[in-house]
Amino acid sequence: MAVVTTIVDRQVPGAAYEELVELSFSANNDYTTNGILITAAMLGMQRVDRVLPICLGPSLAAGIAGLSWDQANSKVKLYTDAGVEVGNGVDISSVTIYVLAKGV
Repeated sequence: MAVVTTIVDRQVPGAAYEELVELSFSANNDYTTNGILITAAMLGMQRVDRVLPICLGPSLAAGIAGLSWDQANSKVKLYTDAGVEVGNGVDISSVTIYVLAKGV
């Protein structure tokens, strides 16, 4: 899965970075079971301490209604409007995710 990261805003309070990051996906990208891996390198950091997924948009793939951060596996998970994780292979090329990330 190809993920394009765009740092929308970066603040440097003390020794850490706080970033608003846009995650978008290239055409024909399929969701993989257990989420979308987010690495420190993707965010221009050496280490990610915290990620807060804040919104989906501006347009959504059919049936995608929510998201969460899996801290243990460094992944953003997507959920249907029924509250279950999006199935493996669902096309998410129209999805854009915004997260707040903190790290160094």
